[in-house]
Amino acid sequence: MDLPERVARRRAVDDDRLVTAWSSLSPVVHPDSPVGRGAVLERLLDRLEPVFSGDLPADFHVHGPGGTGKSAVLVGLFSELSTQLGGAHAPIQTTTRANGADRDVEFVCVDARRAASPFRVYRAVLASVRDDSVPERGVSTETLRSKLSDELGSHRRLVVALDHLAEPRTPTPQRARDLFASVDGPVTTVTVSRVADDAVPSLPVSAYRDSMLTEVLMSRGSRGLRGGLAQGTAERIADWAEGDASDALSALFGAATIADHEDMPNLSVRHVRRGMEGVPRDGVPVGRVLSLPENRQAVLDALLEGGASGSIETIAKTVSADMDLSAGTVTRFLYELAEDGILQRVEIGENEHGPSGVVPRFPTLVYRKLRS
Repeated sequence: MDLPERVARRRAVDDDRLVTAWSSLSPVVHPDSPVGRGAVLERLLDRLEPVFSGDLPADFHVHGPGGTGKSAVLVGLFSELSTQLGGAHAPIQTTTRANGADRDVEFVCVDARRAASPFRVYRAVLASVRDDSVPERGVSTETLRSKLSDELGSHRRLVVALDHLAEPRTPTPQRARDLFASVDGPVTTVTVSRVADDAVPSLPVSAYRDSMLTEVLMSRGSRGLRGGLAQGTAERIADWAEGDASDALSALFGAATIADHEDMPNLSVRHVRRGMEGVPRDGVPVGRVLSLPENRQAVLDALLEGGASGSIETIAKTVSADMDLSAGTVTRFLYELAEDGILQRVEIGENEHGPSGVVPRFPTLVYRKLRS
């Protein structure tokens, strides 16, 4: 726990609020030092070892199931490498950068959910390695690639990690590597996805053991909840989550949301049960939903707020009535969201060939709180 968190908790001692720091409980916020992933960190450092002697490592691929801490470890590691090898530090958002005119190696993390096209990938990287602004429109993809090549050379190299690949509407690892193979400059590409890729050396990441996941929850709870999280509660959530930290944190965050709404000073068994029930099995992580374009999220907001039901077409008419979108556009969005797994199509009525409705496949309690 760092100094600001300690002070914040002291200030909250006389406050009856259960939650003292929502960000500490959030499944989409990565701590500076991820808990229980020391072995993964060491293996990543082994792969990146050449940067410490002035060389670039070979491309490699990181893979493992969802909720194994791949993103958290990479973001934290690249931030620290930027600080130690590149000079001054900068906060982590979608990308990380090494500041300072004399830097030699740039470390950049790109979330492919938010930068899926070649244009957006190049722009995200270029924005991280340049001190001046990069236009969002009015330039071609080829121009951005050329500008990135101009930024690199014998005195400046790039290690770029592309996260959340091989998801709906994000590039494959091979496609991501191809983007940087065409950049004229020294680049190492670290691709990250849930599936293996035999084209380059791989670094597999396994699911959390229950004891590790319990430790993760206890650590987050100590920062985010007044009085911390009871070990028995953490163990129960960890056992239920089956090694998936994203699901576990979503359940904890959902439980805290319910308890906070009820002005309760503690988490009860009922809160925890409802928090777990609010996380669909084999569902979509809330981070992926929050990376959708704003108009898609607005449709989901209206769907959840209005409790619209019936066929997709009926839902679309209800949702579009309060939006600046036509029913036809909303219908198309709903079908696309179902195709991408954000929503699930369900039969309505007894006729299997009749109309279908949709239900969410993501943690709605967490999503609505983070959107509020």
